[in-house]
Amino acid sequence: MRQLVESMTRKTPASIAGGPPVKSVAARRKAGVARGRRLSDDSGGSRPLNFKELARFLDGVAIESEAAERGVCPRQILEELPRDVCRMVPSRCFLAVMDDVATWGPVAVPLNTADGIVEFNLTLPRGEIKADYFYWLQDGPIRGRLRISRCAGIAFVERPFLGRPSAAVLFFNRDGNLMFKIFLARDDNHQLDPKQVEQFRALAKRLSRRGGALGKLPEG
Repeated sequence: MRQLVESMTRKTPASIAGGPPVKSVAARRKAGVARGRRLSDDSGGSRPLNFKELARFLDGVAIESEAAERGVCPRQILEELPRDVCRMVPSRCFLAVMDDVATWGPVAVPLNTADGIVEFNLTLPRGEIKADYFYWLQDGPIRGRLRISRCAGIAFVERPFLGRPSAAVLFFNRDGNLMFKIFLARDDNHQLDPKQVEQFRALAKRLSRRGGALGKLPEG
């Protein structure tokens, strides 16, 4: 396993005149998926849920996709990620998270289906809780409500995706599935805003320090 990990982390020079062409995004994604699966298969035919090393090399693989392939819920994968990749906070921090995110400026809110991903880039307004739901307070590019009693925890995840850093706040429900996702936005050069990254990390550190333990997933 160590040899495979070391070989995957070796840096190779960028393409130069006369050298091999730079891989496309699709090719990088395919290669990342293949590397992750090779590592997983190498750790045992049953592909056990041990992401302590593997997590860093699932570049280009969505948490939901990997969970579906393994026959588990996304939370089970999130809980296996190392602390420097994923910080978990309890659901009682929901409003504190949303209030803070409202000060970050534009973020990305993706909606995943089996057939694709639709992403909205916007500044999330502040909201309030009424009768078991979180409502956004002002009219604008996002409307609707989230049923906060279904929220069982929040994950702050920082990991590579398609060769670039990514950071996301993931809300998961009592079944261990993802109910809402907020990603840090990228600029025209596909880079994260350093100030936004600092806000993301500060919030994750503050809430995980005071948040306490998460509850267990329900049986069955």
